[in-house]
Amino acid sequence: MPPPESTIAPAFGEAKLSNCEREQIHLPGSIQPHGALVAIDPTSLEIVQASANAVDFLGLPAPPVGRPVAEVCEWLPGQIERLGASASRELPLFFRCCVGTDGREFDCLIHRSADGAVITEFLEPGPGDDISELLKRATQQVSEATSLDALCKRAADLFYELTGYDRVMIYEFDRDGHGQVRAEKFEKELEAYLGNRYPATDIPQIARKLYIRNRVRMLGDVGYEPVPVQPRLSPATHRDLDMSMCFLRSISPIHIQYLKNMGVDATLVMSIVVGGELWGLVACHHYSPRVIPFDLCAACELVVENMATRITAFEGNAHAHVDWSVRRFESQLLEGISRFGDWKEALIGGPDYLLRPFDADGAALFVDGEVFTTGAVPGTNQLREIRRWLMDAAKRTDGPVIQTASLGAEDARFAASKAVASGLLAVPISDSQGEYLAWFRPEQVRTDTWGGDPAKAVTVGDDPSELSPRRSFAKWQEEVKGKSVPWSSVDLGTAERIGRSVAELVVHFRSVRALIIEDQLNSVFRKVSGSQLPIVITDSHRKIILANEAFQRLLPAGTPQIQGADDLPGLFLDAERFRDQLIELCDHQKEIRAEAQMRQRSGEPLALLVRGDPVFVAKRRVIGYVLMFSDLSEHNAVRKARRDFQRNIERQVSSNSRAFSRLTLNQRELTSTIVGNARHAALDITDGQDVHRIPELLDSVRRSMERSLELVDHLVPDVPETPDPPSPD
Repeated sequence: MPPPESTIAPAFGEAKLSNCEREQIHLPGSIQPHGALVAIDPTSLEIVQASANAVDFLGLPAPPVGRPVAEVCEWLPGQIERLGASASRELPLFFRCCVGTDGREFDCLIHRSADGAVITEFLEPGPGDDISELLKRATQQVSEATSLDALCKRAADLFYELTGYDRVMIYEFDRDGHGQVRAEKFEKELEAYLGNRYPATDIPQIARKLYIRNRVRMLGDVGYEPVPVQPRLSPATHRDLDMSMCFLRSISPIHIQYLKNMGVDATLVMSIVVGGELWGLVACHHYSPRVIPFDLCAACELVVENMATRITAFEGNAHAHVDWSVRRFESQLLEGISRFGDWKEALIGGPDYLLRPFDADGAALFVDGEVFTTGAVPGTNQLREIRRWLMDAAKRTDGPVIQTASLGAEDARFAASKAVASGLLAVPISDSQGEYLAWFRPEQVRTDTWGGDPAKAVTVGDDPSELSPRRSFAKWQEEVKGKSVPWSSVDLGTAERIGRSVAELVVHFRSVRALIIEDQLNSVFRKVSGSQLPIVITDSHRKIILANEAFQRLLPAGTPQIQGADDLPGLFLDAERFRDQLIELCDHQKEIRAEAQMRQRSGEPLALLVRGDPVFVAKRRVIGYVLMFSDLSEHNAVRKARRDFQRNIERQVSSNSRAFSRLTLNQRELTSTIVGNARHAALDITDGQDVHRIPELLDSVRRSMERSLELVDHLVPDVPETPDPPSPD
């Protein structure tokens, strides 16, 4: 029995709207006609496939298939060898060469496909204009943008000037994959699309993956006749040629129809990739056929890479606000504890510092089997149901933060509470099941403007050939109800940090209760013992009365049992320094906050942050001490990431010296601007942001910088030396 249609990956050109998500758009078997293509066996250096227009386009005397590649272009064997020596390149090699008996010049792109073939594409050469001054100005303007809105607006203006297309849009994706026009620049007689939203289904997932690999895609004419690759199947693999990275690759008929419905005749689309994810697109539309030279496309990609670097820096800066918010929260909470005497009352009794970081209208604390609330929240019965919902949602959620902007859509039981709780953001505050701190936002009715009705994305006629995506792109407005303002990534980062801070507070106070409330000792000790935060509790004579399991897991195998606080220094590399800290804590009753390195059996020390607090009762009598240990591995990883980043920059600049020597003065200044932009972006990624994301963001900046420098190399194509003629015999 054949598999159901829903699981079949349709061949290129055979997809319907119902299954276009899986159309094999990387296997079109054809190219656009503004260039020619040949596929080469890398071992024999023989041409095994070619586009049907190769003879006419390249001015060849005979079809190239079956001929040694050197007969078509004597420079190609050397470039194929160079390609093999630079297998790590993300971009194709770009050079200018002469082809055929009349020695016509072409711009040439060469890369190795996923199935092993060497694919060479020939394009009409660009005019050779030096646009490095314009590019230097463009990269400077991008690097100087002080906000995301300003960056997108500048970018739209720059690409409009660089490319000459009728319309340029900066298009951003949200978490659900829907896109919105963030900025645009267009000819004055055209309709504005700014703010328009487009559903995620407009760009299939397979296309989104290709957008990450192949960052620039140009369609010269929606009415083009595809030029077939001959033979259609590769002699080596007996499959269609993988054209994922081809500049000339044919465009899906469904996408062609989509553009025709919009009245667009030509496009240039560039990917904005941030942290390895597709953040958005630069979409250029023209209302007549338009083909621009490859070196201009490479220049545009260079500007996009610098945009990605700047967006990464903005993300780092945005998350730096997390640190400030959390520090302010902790400071005000401690003031509240000193005023109220109870941490729960201090937390809920300070709605300003609890709600303001999230622009929330209400909050609830689920702890010790009770619910404490502040601000506008659902009723008591609804809150109990929300607690149970959170316990179930935690099993389905990656990471500690649970969030939704539409709680009623998640569970119909909560729809009636939309006036106060359409949005829910929650974090666990202990390892005990069902203990959460949650914030609520009310419904915010809004009107979204879509480019066509998203609910009517398909029009189906009696003839399957009439299948076409959204036929009308007239603005369609949708009133959105039952949703709050979405929680931002900064909200999520702040909630996670505040959750950890409150969790430490919970552990601390439960530790204190373990010292004070003797009749509850066993119950509370179980909670402290099960905490993931390493804890040591001593009595007033420094005798250890609890070293929980998390702390025991830190100790190397074979470590003798520790009896008192005086045994702790021997666990650390700098024992004397740790002993001095204990004296401050136990002899002078001073809080300690210090870094220390614990010995490990592996030989690698474990970096820890040690927090020690004396526990007082009436008249400041000390009844014991609580020490908590936090792993600093992530912070050390950040330090290493910063060192590696600087070394990578120095290495990249050094290795780029060959290309640097043949650049013009403007191009050298452009290279310096790119490196400077990367260094400034790295400085903008501060330690205030979620620590575990800093290495990822630094790596994103590094990749963008390296790709940008490679694109500068693209702007100065190699002109290989003509081989010496064979000596006459």
